[in-house]
Amino acid sequence: MHLSNRTTPAATAGLGAHARRRAFLAACAACVLTGCGTYVPDHAWQRVSCKTPRQCTDEEYAGAVKSTPVFVRRDGWWTYRQALPADTDPARYIERRVPKAYLEFNAEGWPHDVNQWNAVERYLKNTHKPLFVLVYVHGWHQNASTVASDESENAVKFDDLLARTKDSLVRKFPDGRVPDVLGIYVGWQGEVYDGGYRWFRSVGSRAGVANAIAANRSPDGVRGTLDAVAKAMRETHPESRMVVMGHSFGGRLLSRAFVPDFIEGRSQPLGERVLVNTVNAAIGADYFSPLYAKGFARAEALRPSWINMTSKEDWATGWIYPKAFSLGWLKPEWSEKEKEMEKDREVVREEEKASGTTIGHFPAYITHVLDVMRCSGSDCRKVEDHVDANAWEQDAGKGFEYNQFVQRYAWLPPVSDVPVDYCGVLVRRPMLSMQQREELRSKAVCNVADVNFDYLQSKGSRDGFPPSERRVPAQGRMWNIETSESMLNFRVPSLGGVSVHNGYVSTAWTRMLVDLIYEPDYLQIWPPAPSAGVVTGQKN
Repeated sequence: MHLSNRTTPAATAGLGAHARRRAFLAACAACVLTGCGTYVPDHAWQRVSCKTPRQCTDEEYAGAVKSTPVFVRRDGWWTYRQALPADTDPARYIERRVPKAYLEFNAEGWPHDVNQWNAVERYLKNTHKPLFVLVYVHGWHQNASTVASDESENAVKFDDLLARTKDSLVRKFPDGRVPDVLGIYVGWQGEVYDGGYRWFRSVGSRAGVANAIAANRSPDGVRGTLDAVAKAMRETHPESRMVVMGHSFGGRLLSRAFVPDFIEGRSQPLGERVLVNTVNAAIGADYFSPLYAKGFARAEALRPSWINMTSKEDWATGWIYPKAFSLGWLKPEWSEKEKEMEKDREVVREEEKASGTTIGHFPAYITHVLDVMRCSGSDCRKVEDHVDANAWEQDAGKGFEYNQFVQRYAWLPPVSDVPVDYCGVLVRRPMLSMQQREELRSKAVCNVADVNFDYLQSKGSRDGFPPSERRVPAQGRMWNIETSESMLNFRVPSLGGVSVHNGYVSTAWTRMLVDLIYEPDYLQIWPPAPSAGVVTGQKN
């Protein structure tokens, strides 16, 4: 989803840890006092309306892929759905309409309504021009219901995400070669009780359902369906692209479904021109331990086909998840039987260390740090030298180390206000040397005081790092990025007024994703990464 305009990270910072903890305990008490809550059924919320089931007409299928008007401010930072407020100048906004479809699955991973896939398939087969497909898999306490026009409902906010993606593509291709955008919202029973103690206690059961859906290997399951979407996307046009996002337990679902592909040697689980991005993924770091092991990790960070991104302020994955694990509501990602089958005992030891901590909060597995902040006054230096710099640029034949960049948000005509600049830094962790860190600190284009450069080195290390400290999983193709509220905001309050956990993705990150997936690498099938960069030998 998307966040609205912001000034500085500090301006929207959340409450302190003690205040959050008090609110959490108060919310738990409120859950007990309010009873069990209302059961939310496991059914399709967005069925395709057909007079004759399983015999829909072309018109009925076409009606299942529909758009909602979203008005995007001409600098790209603010949106209104359906209509503009009466006191708003319409000249300062532009209407973006993006077609949207739904794919809903039950708790066993079977489609609720096969006509949903039929509608998507027909849309893709009838498209013969460049297409950008954006898939979103929601997480805990969500489903595909759009009954409540509530800012916390992912299915409602999905329209904003699509509109800003379209806006980012318009700015990416000013020559008019803008691809069409298709949104696909993947729904499942992420919410089982609406309120009450069981609303909170459902964390364990919803994790189990996400696992079960991911485990369905049928062509009709989530895995098989997304693979079919990717294949159909590639057949539309050579320039078509696809991004698959999963938030919270949606990130867990995607990880459980596709991470095994990396172990089997595939560098792109869904094929070329597809990028997977999990957001505040609610899954234990121990599930990824095999990808950090001998023969699977590299010292170099190559062009990513998978990005896990987590905000360090995300309280749900950073605090609630470990607490739920300690209470036994969540289990280790690998069973004792699976651990016994693992030949590499070092992998097992690392799995045990990582167990109970989410992938985005386990320091040893963080591969990059990303931060973006608004430029103003003395905060910025040499802005013009970095405008439109490629955040993903890296020297040929070398792994990614760090980049500075400035995103300029110019107003589209007829508005001609002064553009706003946001400066960013994307840094490899740990960095190679103290000299490298100090060089970045001294030449930073923006005031990067919020970036902890000391955190970019390994604990106890000085100048230089042993290769084993610089591990990028999945042969360098999976990045695990730590970021802040600058990229993932917690704008909607919950749990007694404390912003906790949602999928609001900033416009800055949307533009970075668009830039990344149109890098030349996504035009071809990547061969397996050469073994020369593997840092820890070969797996037994």
